[in-house]
Amino acid sequence: MRMTVVAAVAALLVGAVALATVPTCQATTHLKETFEDGAGWMQRWVHSEAKKAGVSDAIGKYNGQWKLKEDDNGARLVMAAAHKHYGLSRQLDTPVTFEDKDDDLIVQYEVRFEEPMECGGAYMKLLTNTDDLDLSQLTDKTPYTILFGPDKCGASNHLRFIYRFKHPVTGEYKEVHARQVSASESLLFSHTRTNLVALVLRPDNTFSLHINGEEVSRGVLTAKDDFDPALMPSPTIDDPTDFKPEDWDDREMIDDPEDVKPDDWDEDAPATIPDMDATMPPEWDESAPELIPDPEAVQPEDWDEEEDGEWEAPLVPNPACDTGCGPWVRPTIPNPAYKGKWKPRRINNPNYMGVWAPRQIPNPEHFEESDPFHKLAPIGAAAFELWTVTKGVSFSNILITSSHEGADALAQQWAEKRKAEDIASGEGGLAFQLELLLDELQDKPHLGIAATAVVGGIIALICLRKPRERPRATGVRRPQQQQQAEDDDEQEEEGNERQEREQDGGDDGDDGNEQDGAGDDDEGDDDDDDDEDEEEEEEENNEEE
Repeated sequence: MRMTVVAAVAALLVGAVALATVPTCQATTHLKETFEDGAGWMQRWVHSEAKKAGVSDAIGKYNGQWKLKEDDNGARLVMAAAHKHYGLSRQLDTPVTFEDKDDDLIVQYEVRFEEPMECGGAYMKLLTNTDDLDLSQLTDKTPYTILFGPDKCGASNHLRFIYRFKHPVTGEYKEVHARQVSASESLLFSHTRTNLVALVLRPDNTFSLHINGEEVSRGVLTAKDDFDPALMPSPTIDDPTDFKPEDWDDREMIDDPEDVKPDDWDEDAPATIPDMDATMPPEWDESAPELIPDPEAVQPEDWDEEEDGEWEAPLVPNPACDTGCGPWVRPTIPNPAYKGKWKPRRINNPNYMGVWAPRQIPNPEHFEESDPFHKLAPIGAAAFELWTVTKGVSFSNILITSSHEGADALAQQWAEKRKAEDIASGEGGLAFQLELLLDELQDKPHLGIAATAVVGGIIALICLRKPRERPRATGVRRPQQQQQAEDDDEQEEEGNERQEREQDGGDDGDDGNEQDGAGDDDEGDDDDDDDEDEEEEEEENNEEE
């Protein structure tokens, strides 16, 4: 009864907390694409018919073909060919407007690199909702509000997050790039299983990036430490009209004008000289050649002297030169008189004026912004405008919503899928989890002490665990001769014990008989024990077989 009351109170508290955290507005799903209706996706998504400006038709056309793939991992859209441009977009069911938005924006989708990723993009663009937006003319110049997703080429790998913001002074849009996520290589590109990437953008101007359910980055849209370049330009800039004066001396060190080269300094003396104390070894033969005709070589049978000329044996090292032959040359030694090029010593410049820098003036393009979230341009469509060197990049379960519950539901489906993939690939065990833990500790060093304690505790438990007592019969068959010898020893020991008991009981016949009887019973018990051991051993052998 008490547990029931406690459970009811706990449920009420959890419900109260949940209600307190639920936004007051109605959650909106702007786009949800699972590709589960077969060819139906072709009615919703639009292929780009445009061509990139300034490049040839061979590389400027969006001629990459998308293919629907359906298997045990569900339905997904695949960029089937390598070295292609891909352009595909879809209108949102409901546009995203930020001006009065008071709930989160969640962008989430699954991406899988079915071949090891070498170079290419797998990001999604949320296109700006303009009056002239034509999805059939999608190019790299089509305005977007947010760009999010994986991108890799060679050693450069990213989980990109870029937002475009209209400059209040110039009226032009500028791209604001989040700093690189260090864990993206190991979490995204080091395997061929399905990844889940997510961006959460909040009305309080904070954001977070997620890979496979882990938060890998968090920041503020206005923070200069989170973006490069930062949203807001510097308050001051270098004066473009200010130049360094001609007489500005920025030499910190100079040659000592009072230092002169000594008269005995010979700059022409060589670094090494012949060793005049060296003598030619007595076994050295200066008359012997270093190379001689190969005495084992024979003229080929098909050699034609009229066409090929006179045949000569190839030259080989002269074995007589093992101790030295040919002209003998004295070895060289360091020249004690060598001093090299003379240079005056360096001293501090008494006229040093410091490093010159132009004066600072107010930046005419500087602005202050505390709430860029509510000033972002509205979003009307989602697009994949990509180039890839690696084929087999697939997308599925694309979601743009303000509903955390909806995002969590698709994330749970991904988790079940990923678990099956991990097991199938043999990478879902303890080693894989420890690898992920090490990657996490690189970004969060403060967790190192706790993690070390936990891992150390696990290792200690494994090492200090008391071994389980094994049955007497181990199931290992012993050699027949060894078994027979052990049986003979046991019979001999039993005979000796029986003889000693008979001698001790000679003064009292009854006691002796009783003792003999007891001895017989013990022997019978031993025989029974041996039979039980043999049966137990035979059973364990059968189980192992």
